[in-house]
Amino acid sequence: MYQLKAKSVHVEDSIGDVVHVHRKGVTMGEFFETLGIKFNETCIIIPAEGSYCNTDDKKLSFYVNSKSNDEFGSYEMKDKDKLLVSYGYGEIERQLDAVNIVKGPA
Repeated sequence: MYQLKAKSVHVEDSIGDVVHVHRKGVTMGEFFETLGIKFNETCIIIPAEGSYCNTDDKKLSFYVNSKSNDEFGSYEMKDKDKLLVSYGYGEIERQLDAVNIVKGPA
């Protein structure tokens, strides 16, 4: 469903967790737009699923190479980045482990 949606940035062939970037300067927001997904510091909106927006009970978080990142959609993707978008509270360590991120200082 999300494979090869754009030439400049796309989910790699049959590997669902690898993003292939073909030009410098591609942002997370631009990548998600190719998939019809909106992504910023307050919400990720996935047409087939719904909206995941910050509330008092749940928060959208973005991690790059094990570190919290507040750039969200404006983050420029780099080779070999390990990225995590999380919604809710807790379980971040388990989620970071799941994407094989080597943890550094918080």
